Amino acid sequence: MEDRAGQNVRGLLLRAGTEEFLEKGYRGASVRDICSRVGVTTGALYFFFRNKRDLLENIVKGSYEHLLDMLQLSRERELSDISSSERNESEILEYLIHHRKEIKLLFGCAGETKYRDFGKILEKQLQEGFLEFYEKQRGQRADPELIRILVKMRMAGYLELIDHDYPLPLANALVQKMRIYAESGFLALLREE
Repeated sequence: MEDRAGQNVRGLLLRAGTEEFLEKGYRGASVRDICSRVGVTTGALYFFFRNKRDLLENIVKGSYEHLLDMLQLSRERELSDISSSERNESEILEYLIHHRKEIKLLFGCAGETKYRDFGKILEKQLQEGFLEFYEKQRGQRADPELIRILVKMRMAGYLELIDHDYPLPLANALVQKMRIYAESGFLALLREE
């Protein structure tokens, strides 16, 4: 099964697994049902993946790594050039929308995999970036608890965009309004003594 047809079967299993996990969650998803969606035996799945967990990890791995890399790059860009924030946010949003299913799985099903800490890692990376940015702009350290809450608010906004399946143009329009709202608050914080 390592030929072209085998890779096609592997791709079909990844897509069927994605749909099964989204519909039923990790615990409810069944290897037999995933294989049934593709019209293959369970042996075909086990040829490509060790088990259900390995299948899920293969589905989300690329998005997990790419999104964390994007956030790190965004952080570095914004620290050196604040005007890059809109472009960074647009690139991240586009990635989230185009990989919506994998992101939903990372937040909803990854608790059973090695990617279970994705939300915590994402939150920590955002908090560190916000703290660093705030300190650079204001010349003093921000209240870590305030930053933690602001990051949770930001993450919740993005998760709403992903969960409600907004198309990219509408998601972009909403993010622009979220950005205006957030920037106004951030500027007010910078003025505060």
